[in-house]
Amino acid sequence: MDSPTPPTTLTTPTPSLPATTDTSDYVPVSWMAVAAALVAAAFVFTLLFAAYTAFTTRRPLVLPELLVLPAIAIVLSFAARRLIQNSEGTRTGLLYGVDLVNASWWVAVVGGLVYAAYLFAIDYSIRRDGEAEIQRWLGQLTSAEGDAEVSLNRAFIRTLEPGRRSGLRPENTQQLRSEFRDPYTQFRQSDLVRVCNRNRGQCQVTVTSVRNWSSRPWGVECEFGATLTCPEGVFPLSIPVKGIEPTTAAEAAAGRQWAVVIPANGFIIRDKVQYTRYGAMLAALEVSGGQFGRQFITASSQGPHVQHYLYQRTIAPLKQAAFWEQQAIHTLARQALAGGASGPLPFITAESTQFFQDKFLTLPNEGIPSPEQKTLFRTIWQSYGLLPPQSRLRNSPDTQDILQVYPDRVEVHVPCELPFPGAGAAAMAAARGRLVVVSRDTNLLQQLQQAREAARPGQEAFASPTEFLSQDFHWRIARLESDLYRIMPTRAMPGEPIPDAP
Repeated sequence: MDSPTPPTTLTTPTPSLPATTDTSDYVPVSWMAVAAALVAAAFVFTLLFAAYTAFTTRRPLVLPELLVLPAIAIVLSFAARRLIQNSEGTRTGLLYGVDLVNASWWVAVVGGLVYAAYLFAIDYSIRRDGEAEIQRWLGQLTSAEGDAEVSLNRAFIRTLEPGRRSGLRPENTQQLRSEFRDPYTQFRQSDLVRVCNRNRGQCQVTVTSVRNWSSRPWGVECEFGATLTCPEGVFPLSIPVKGIEPTTAAEAAAGRQWAVVIPANGFIIRDKVQYTRYGAMLAALEVSGGQFGRQFITASSQGPHVQHYLYQRTIAPLKQAAFWEQQAIHTLARQALAGGASGPLPFITAESTQFFQDKFLTLPNEGIPSPEQKTLFRTIWQSYGLLPPQSRLRNSPDTQDILQVYPDRVEVHVPCELPFPGAGAAAMAAARGRLVVVSRDTNLLQQLQQAREAARPGQEAFASPTEFLSQDFHWRIARLESDLYRIMPTRAMPGEPIPDAP
């Protein structure tokens, strides 16, 4: 009998272990893709940090150089994509599941375009607001409506920074002169103001372009090009302005505030001026009258004997000029025979003595000085005479000749200084003055009238001031204007002690 078959034993299969190697081959990440990602990230973080700083300081985010980063990131992304495509699978742009190439590309493109659009908006805003300020300011300079002095004062106030304008009234010229003595003088003597003042109501100004603008910690600086057309000719202008950003919440409501900057060299681009015949004559008159006045100023410091000679040669009626010319010729002969002191004796007359004592000095706008002011002036005049500008007040802005045309005369106001007596630091004190040079030549006035009526700026042949410099304009000295306000220099020259304050 067969033995029974033993039962079959069921066995569980042994589980298999996972492979210890990757199922796919390792592919290195392209260094070009990593570089693109790093540059794009640097752009984002820098932009966010700059935006936070601009927000906290209430300044516009104007950093156009930041656009270099997205431009570099775009180039690197493009290069990385081509490199990966040509690597035949040996390079990749994936890192931890992130496609570095696409991410860098879109961050750079979108971020760069958004920031570029922001910069464009800021640029448009600056150009629009700056041009509006220039138009308003030029309108105040050239307006023929209302009081001319008040219009000029309004234009001057626009040259001050916003924080200094509070409480100023354009009707109060004395306040502006006293509080802003040097800036007000510089403004009134600037070339553009002088031309507009002579042609008020006959000026046309066109703002042509913004030449450039740049960002500053306090705001922006701009330079506008413009063209002034008036009977004197066509004057190209360069007008710098600055826009000051608000620093407080209260100022933020008013927005950016603008101020016109008075350049040291003037607003007019001199080498591009197109003079009419009338304008060239005025330019020649200003040069000629200024030279005549400066010769008087220089000679007056040589002493009282020369001052009386100057009276006869430059102040006395012009019809007597031939007589005193002959006296001057014989002066050298008398000095050779009788000594140097005898030379000026014929020039000392009762008229010259009285003129220098009572008539020569006037206050600004031909005001009458007090007896004390007359006494002080006589001491200055007999001791020192007059000095050219910046002889003592070295940083004085009062240096420009000012031409004024009237129906019956032409005047050139030549700056000078009246030196105060004193010792030590007080020896540098002086007052500012204006020597008024006048021509009442009827032929000259007739020529000016005809030239002005015939002026066609931009439509006639350009004239040059040198054409008229040889003409005799028959200049005479009329008066000396000064308020005798004592000024001490604020700075000494290198190596000198700092003078005392007044």
